Amino acid sequence: MLYRVIRALAVKASVIPPGEIIRSGTLKGSTIELLVRKGTIQPVSPPPLSALTGWQHRAERLAVVGVHSVIDLVECDIDEIARHCGVSPGLVTRWQTAALEWLQPPAVKQG
Repeated sequence: MLYRVIRALAVKASVIPPGEIIRSGTLKGSTIELLVRKGTIQPVSPPPLSALTGWQHRAERLAVVGVHSVIDLVECDIDEIARHCGVSPGLVTRWQTAALEWLQPPAVKQG
């Protein structure tokens, strides 16, 4: 599962700013439930990969192996997807990063 940080979130020695996307494995399950109840984070419901600009061909390739959404892609077994798609694991990792970046809000320009 993916979550968007709504209010700044202190994790260990760092702070995750509002708008950032975090994976469910970033925090313990009980912590996630508490943060959702408090409104500090909220689940993300991304569109299917095929709706992302420039992802139509990639989405078709990934759909064959059951990867239809950003969440599917982020949670997939990288080596298995690479093998089925005939690409390197590094490329699958770059796809994951690009899909997550697509979910980030645009950067606010400082004046």
